Amino acid sequence: MPTIHRRSWMLVCLAALGAAGMFLGPDGWLGIDFGPVGSAVLYAALWLLLIHLSKHSEEALPTNAPLAERQV
Repeated sequence: MPTIHRRSWMLVCLAALGAAGMFLGPDGWLGIDFGPVGSAVLYAALWLLLIHLSKHSEEALPTNAPLAERQV
């Protein structure tokens, strides 16, 4: 698996972890509210994924993909 795909999957997993942290609720884990931290991680990961894919779109997407899919 190319490095570009590994980085993309890492950012997607980080976004999923942030989304899970958002929904832990006010009681959370051991009484700690992870909502604000989870939402910050989620939005930061989504922004980083967007920037990452826009900078490395040539390597991330196959060359035979349609033009509409290649525009990020």
